[in-house]
Amino acid sequence: MSRTSEPVSSEKQSTGVSDYRDRRRLKYHRPILALLLALSASKLLSGTGPVGIYLPVVLATAVCAWYSGVIPALVCQVTGSLIAFSFLAGPSLWAPVSTLQVHQFAIFLVIGTLTLFLTAHVHWARDLQKSERSLQLIATTTNDTIWDWDILTDQVSLSGNLNGVFGYPGTSLRATSAWWRGRIHPEDATAIWDDLNRCLSRSDQVWSSEYRVRHPDGSYVLVADRGTIVRDHTGRAIRIIGGASNITAMRNAQERLEFNSLHDPLTGLPNRQNFRDRLHLTLSRKQVDDPSAAVLFVDLDRFKAVNDSLGHAVGDKLLRAVAKRIELSLEPDDLAARFGGDEFTVLLDEIRGVSDAIGVAKRLLASLDDPYELEDHSFVVTASIGIAVASKGSHADETLRHADVAMYRAKAQGRARYEVFESVLDARRMNLVQLESDIRKGLNDGEFRLHYQPIVKLRNGKLSGVEALIRWQHRSRGLLLPGEFLHVAEESGLIVELGKWVLETACGHLSLWRSATPATQDLSVSVNIAQKQFSDQKLMVWVRSYLERNGLPGGALVLELTENIILDSSAAAAERMLGFRKMGIRFAVDDFGKGHSSLARVHDLPISILKVDGSFVKEISKGRPALVNAIVALAHELKLDVTAECVETDAQAEHLRRIDCTAGQGKLFSAAMDADSLLALTRSDRHWHFNDNIASGASV
Repeated sequence: MSRTSEPVSSEKQSTGVSDYRDRRRLKYHRPILALLLALSASKLLSGTGPVGIYLPVVLATAVCAWYSGVIPALVCQVTGSLIAFSFLAGPSLWAPVSTLQVHQFAIFLVIGTLTLFLTAHVHWARDLQKSERSLQLIATTTNDTIWDWDILTDQVSLSGNLNGVFGYPGTSLRATSAWWRGRIHPEDATAIWDDLNRCLSRSDQVWSSEYRVRHPDGSYVLVADRGTIVRDHTGRAIRIIGGASNITAMRNAQERLEFNSLHDPLTGLPNRQNFRDRLHLTLSRKQVDDPSAAVLFVDLDRFKAVNDSLGHAVGDKLLRAVAKRIELSLEPDDLAARFGGDEFTVLLDEIRGVSDAIGVAKRLLASLDDPYELEDHSFVVTASIGIAVASKGSHADETLRHADVAMYRAKAQGRARYEVFESVLDARRMNLVQLESDIRKGLNDGEFRLHYQPIVKLRNGKLSGVEALIRWQHRSRGLLLPGEFLHVAEESGLIVELGKWVLETACGHLSLWRSATPATQDLSVSVNIAQKQFSDQKLMVWVRSYLERNGLPGGALVLELTENIILDSSAAAAERMLGFRKMGIRFAVDDFGKGHSSLARVHDLPISILKVDGSFVKEISKGRPALVNAIVALAHELKLDVTAECVETDAQAEHLRRIDCTAGQGKLFSAAMDADSLLALTRSDRHWHFNDNIASGASV
């Protein structure tokens, strides 16, 4: 083989890739090509053997490697008797050619190409088998159905929990997309398939949806589906791999939780917050010429006597019976709700005036006056009803207060009757003004007291904290509970000054308890914060001052907020909460589940503790623990602690311990006590034992 004396250009020399010299030895600086050859790299590099044999192989393999994508780009150039192959990565290969070598090159090119294609196919098959084995492994370790849809062949391979999603036994199944679509609920199928086709036609990488799937027995389950779309080099969708989960139970639990957050668990009627929301919506729609609306506040007369004489079980049955009678006495567009305890409310929309509301009140009184037959007992329970008429410009809370005032007036007039708000407005206003004046005087004269209820860790029975509860030692009426005066304090704005006193006093007592014994070094105090108090810009300044004055860390204080505050929190309020958290102060949501909770707000705000409303804890004793279980599970999912309120029985405490509820408070552990009594409790290092499913207080 001969070569012309054509010199190698300085450009080619600068690349340092390859050249062909008189010693007829093939040299190159980068070994990438040698790795592509089936021949011995050592022979090529050492130059042993005729280059006329190896050169065509080198060239053919290089072309095949370029064609199969191993080498990004190849440029072929023929100059005289030289052929040049340049690669995008940098290397260039120059070699002389002859007719024989061209034929050899063509033969080896065909052989090399076939070899590469066969090798690629073998590797592809192995990768496919490995992928299928991986899918099978995933399918055996999950409760989902794993599926792989080959769009080009319309073959769907399914494995895993087929029974949960499709109602079929076994762990694997092969089908078509038509088979799958035929099992989707007819109301869902078209929308689901249209959405899937849109994702396939676009450049989407993921498709997800929820739909109902029919089981062989005709029932339907709700399925959450999500798949990853595989596309070829042109962007065409060729395959989808995904997983489908049966989320029926989870969705049912969510719906039950949402329903119970809006409804009273005992009667099934809308609860207080639900009623307030509906009333607010009704009043916001009122125009000048619209008919009026009215609220009826219904309170059972002497219901406490029924509970005390016949027990709470009969009392609960009576409340359910009363709720049923109220519903049957109303028109379909009217709304009845259980407001709390033995109180019910009724919303009448589009009435012509107060006469229509009075007619409904009379009908209710007649229906409720009929004897009740419960648990072999026959008795009559009457009701007192207050009526408040609202129209354009009325506010929901104001209308409710008016109806409440009228109801108390009906009780004062002898019970089993109704009263309309207009006739008692002046007297009620005078009473509120007097009570407001008494609160101001009580603050100045030191008439208010704090009692504390222990909060006990259910894991080990140790005292972890206390909740501060305000009391009023009224100079003429005796000891008053919060329900008798806090609403006036909130309406008048005195709640801010009252709240400051509670925070300052609670921090002082906590400092005393913590210094009394080493066992109380981690004791915390929970203080309820009203909405006006929380909105006050000076709250953070006051709290910091009280903590520093008493030498307390931020972690010693828990601020309890109502669900309404959580739901109505603005961005500024959320920022203030973060400021408190930086101080170490924790937030708890009081009476969680009783109102119209927003789970999204709880998740977004810096909440540390959920306090389960006592009405849900009572359901444990009735064999209905589902809601408590759901709230505790939700708290664990959100990484929150849970405190159960109003724990009264051993069975309730034991169930709460089993579901890993963090803490409990209630009469089972201790009633609220004054500061001196709690100091004695901390010094005794008292804790509560849980042995043989029995909770008991013990001193150690």
